[in-house]
Amino acid sequence: MFRRISHHVRRVLCPWLAAWLFVSSPGFAQPTTNPPASDKPNGTPPKSAAPSSPSGSSPARGVKPGAEDVVQVIGPDGKPLFIPHGETWDEFQKFLKSRQANNGPTAPPFSVSGISFEGSAEANEDTVTLDATLSISVNRDGEDVLVPLRLNEATLLKKPEHLGPNEAEFDVFDREEGYRCWLRGKGQHELKMSLAVPVRRQAAARRLMLRLPESPTSAIKLNVPLPKVSAKGLERGSVRMKSLENGRTEIQAFGPPGSLLDLSWQSVTDPSEAKPELQALTLIVADLRAESLVLEATQQVRSIQGTFDKLTVRLPPEFELLEVSGREVKESSKVSDSPARVAVTLTAPTAGPVELKWVLSAKIAANAARLPTLEGFEVEDARQQKGHVVVVAWEGVNLRKRDSEDRFVDRDTLAALRDVPGFHASANGSGSTTVYRFLKQPFR
Repeated sequence: MFRRISHHVRRVLCPWLAAWLFVSSPGFAQPTTNPPASDKPNGTPPKSAAPSSPSGSSPARGVKPGAEDVVQVIGPDGKPLFIPHGETWDEFQKFLKSRQANNGPTAPPFSVSGISFEGSAEANEDTVTLDATLSISVNRDGEDVLVPLRLNEATLLKKPEHLGPNEAEFDVFDREEGYRCWLRGKGQHELKMSLAVPVRRQAAARRLMLRLPESPTSAIKLNVPLPKVSAKGLERGSVRMKSLENGRTEIQAFGPPGSLLDLSWQSVTDPSEAKPELQALTLIVADLRAESLVLEATQQVRSIQGTFDKLTVRLPPEFELLEVSGREVKESSKVSDSPARVAVTLTAPTAGPVELKWVLSAKIAANAARLPTLEGFEVEDARQQKGHVVVVAWEGVNLRKRDSEDRFVDRDTLAALRDVPGFHASANGSGSTTVYRFLKQPFR
């Protein structure tokens, strides 16, 4: 009804005078007068004020107001006013007062003022049970408001609790908006929900992700079964840890304004308490020249648990070490009782990846019947080691693989090296290139 009133008010504000002049129904129209006799042409009879009815009936004396018209009434102060036809004066007054009270931007039907979660994680579980509390402000009185809660990744474990005016009723789950709830009653509402949320495994880390409704604040308190933890939340958020007496840690994360909960954590182990578990990825390029065989190796070493500040690498015994370098390398030295082993000390403890570059060479006699054996670059105590060997030979040199002596080696292609760190195409266009891969150490 008031939408129609608003439409008519806009129509009346400017052309009200014209409406008053041209409405001619009985009781509202102003009577018309004939022009003065001095203005009429002599001998010309006056014309009828209204055209004849085509049906032969009596001419119409006025226009009946319709649903889209306005009419003139006398206000309390005796002055003429215009209101939509069919509305009462009291209803029109209420509408004008509501317009004066809401002359600025209107508030949205609802707003989520805050979300908090609390729960615990277990070592071998793929889900976390969280108790969620959502604070919602409803700005409409006397009507139902549908609130999208999202929480798409979660499973509702029991019927939610509602605190606030009237009742809350959950709607069907929507793939885009997630859980949805109908609320009625202007004021503050609170929903308490018990949720099971999946935990993602990423190497040694665990990650919790959950879509949320837009909110200025969000917080989570999570108890994890680890004595020492490093945790990370969203950018512009805040994360802090608290050690508990039972060998567990409480993580408290406060998210920035937004619509996503993202928290990851992993165990932090003191290097003196646990041995690091290393992984190594190695690329060896063997360049066969006139009188020598040169090896250039690029090696990436990382730890999947703990940190390390030194490592020992076993090199091919038939080659001479010319250089070892790397941004994190502090110094290197040969192990006294085993010249083929080299100890590398780093500038600081790290989990990696650390990149090492090796250059080795072996002399080849002109009448040599065999080449030095390609092997080595084995990182001691590394849990996983794999890589590639690229052999570049001059034209006319034939290379053969001695199957009876080889270990863990298969033929591969150049296309497999496209994304391998340290690989670059050979500048020797007249030579041949052969690619091998090894899946574990010690290869040969």
